[in-house]
Amino acid sequence: MDMTKSLDEPVNEDEISGHWCGLMKDCTYLDVFKFWLNSIHMNSGYKSMTGAICPTVILVGTRKDEMSGNDKEKEIQKDNYFDKALGSFERSSVLHHIHSKKFLVNNLSREDRVFHEIRREIKLLAEKQDYWGEKCPVQWIQMEQSVDKLRDKGEQLLQMSDIKTANRSLIHPLPEQELVAFLDMQHRHGNLLYFNTDQLKNLVVLAPQWIIKVFKRFITHTPDKNPLYLEHWRTYENNAILKPEVFNEIMDRSSDDIKQKRDHVMHYMEHLDVMAKPLKFEDDVAPTNLQKPQQDTVDLAVNVNPEFLDFHIVPCRLRKQPPPIEQFTSPEQCKKTPVLCFVFVHNFMPPSFFHRLIAMCIRTWPISTQDNTKVLYNGLAAFDINETYVLTIWYKDHIIYARITSCKKDIKSGLNFEKCQEVRLILRQSLLKFAGQSLEDPWTNTAFEEHIQCPDMKKTLYNRGMFRVTSFMYFSEFACTACPNRHAIGRYEALNDWYKDALDRFNNGNCDGSLKPVEESDLLKVSEVIGNGFWLLGIQLGLTDAAMNKLYEKWGKDRRTFVFKFLVKWRNRNGEKATLKSLNIALHAAHVNLPNDKNTEQAFPVLSQPHPCASTSKSAKPRCWLF
Repeated sequence: MDMTKSLDEPVNEDEISGHWCGLMKDCTYLDVFKFWLNSIHMNSGYKSMTGAICPTVILVGTRKDEMSGNDKEKEIQKDNYFDKALGSFERSSVLHHIHSKKFLVNNLSREDRVFHEIRREIKLLAEKQDYWGEKCPVQWIQMEQSVDKLRDKGEQLLQMSDIKTANRSLIHPLPEQELVAFLDMQHRHGNLLYFNTDQLKNLVVLAPQWIIKVFKRFITHTPDKNPLYLEHWRTYENNAILKPEVFNEIMDRSSDDIKQKRDHVMHYMEHLDVMAKPLKFEDDVAPTNLQKPQQDTVDLAVNVNPEFLDFHIVPCRLRKQPPPIEQFTSPEQCKKTPVLCFVFVHNFMPPSFFHRLIAMCIRTWPISTQDNTKVLYNGLAAFDINETYVLTIWYKDHIIYARITSCKKDIKSGLNFEKCQEVRLILRQSLLKFAGQSLEDPWTNTAFEEHIQCPDMKKTLYNRGMFRVTSFMYFSEFACTACPNRHAIGRYEALNDWYKDALDRFNNGNCDGSLKPVEESDLLKVSEVIGNGFWLLGIQLGLTDAAMNKLYEKWGKDRRTFVFKFLVKWRNRNGEKATLKSLNIALHAAHVNLPNDKNTEQAFPVLSQPHPCASTSKSAKPRCWLF
């Protein structure tokens, strides 16, 4: 990092690093710093969320010769600079990548002894990596030389069939599995790009600079545009929405090495999160659980915006919203829901999740207009979900926020809770889908938690005044300490808009409950009818993801057996405290985020044994579910 630049100083427009971080004109040096550390985290094994991360990032400050003060004072400035920059990742797993020792170099002499210290530190870190000392087959040297010859001939992007042809020409060809391992190793060393995904596993980029060359095509000026597509071009330049007509014209004006590989260009730009496309869901996969991704076939959206059926979002072209942000997030003279927050675990969220969420919303609802300008910015967007309702979504770091506002004249009447719940489920299911496609462990159903921000908060504050939704299944109210005056937040005011069905289920089905310890028959019945909330039930009962995964490896082929096993584990661990009441509350908490469908209703059967809260009349239906 350049020590002469403030973290809040905008990056010059001609510096391409600013484009990559997603802010074309308003990108700061802190944004660039965060972008690169997030990128390192996303591409270095975070997806499994298991195992320890060994530090590989050394922070270096440059232009020491232009800093003021003596050497000791400059070292203090350097430490304060990086401490402030790393403060953006407080309690984030990203920090595990950062080496504790930092360096400060000048731009005058390559012979500065600090460069020798940096080289020594790099070697020490490398020796601590798991792969250090691993022996590579001798045949890999021949294959590496063969790849170098292809690169020397000017080849930049090859099909896997071309790589296999080169492999067969060797005296000792590599077996197919070993060839993939070779490509993966070359990718990790930065010699080529190879992504072993369904869409890209048959492609190898020999010259990584080719990707930069492709990216530049989407941010540089294109002269002599086709008059037939000027409207689409304006949409792209003003709102970063890339339609096929514009994409094809960009490709047609590109060099042959790009033009002839346009399909591959699209796949790489999507994989590298340069572009985001609208989301579709499968009809055979329940979107409320993290599942292994399959081919997209069925639209998630209840409605489809006919203006944007086929397009991509190019986030780096989006502008930063004009201040103050409250004009969008807390508009005056409007009826507002509490702010719904999706808080990602480990204090980390790939920014692409928000960009993909925007693309999904664009395909579902018209983009809102304010002061004759589309409310579509980098980090914030608004959509007209009906004639008077506006959905606004925005994000910062690892939290995505959502709020619905209504400009109806009758602001005394409440908001349509069915519409609010419909929107919440679309957002939630979309994010679960993104997480399911990004996590190596598809059953990490705790990728994020849903929170409600204090309804009395006049201006939304980052990561303050937030209450976990499931906590309201255990307690009826909480104290808010984020507002100027300490006050209470009740279950009804927190959940009535976004979670009305869950609130009604809880109010109608919950009472003091039985303090009788659960029996095996109770656990069997729950395992038979639990439905889509089965994984979250285990989490609500206090089991860890690691414990759940271990049980799932052994019993996961049969859901009923798996659920019964983790319920038994919970009962054995808690003894007499494992009561029908505690199981009942955990069931409500596990289902609070789910739609009020048949699967959810089946999770709340009535036990055959009577309960003190239930009516004794033969004709009356019991009021309490005894889980």
